[in-house]
Amino acid sequence: MSAIAMKLEALLFLVCPIDKGSLHLGPTTTVTEDDVLEGWLRCAVCGTEYPIYKGIPVLMPKEILAVVDPLSGP
Repeated sequence: MSAIAMKLEALLFLVCPIDKGSLHLGPTTTVTEDDVLEGWLRCAVCGTEYPIYKGIPVLMPKEILAVVDPLSGP
């Protein structure tokens, strides 16, 4: 288990910020027991994908991520 990991149970509470659709794990997502370490979340409604970096889901569209690195410091 990683020091920082998203719990699988968090999927029950996370929704797409664009249309509030449910999010599902992408096929290449790394999961150990009940922890999500790396991968992608995909919206069931609009298909937008959101990365999971080091156990942290980043719910920003790809267009914003291309300009800003949300995991870098200020």
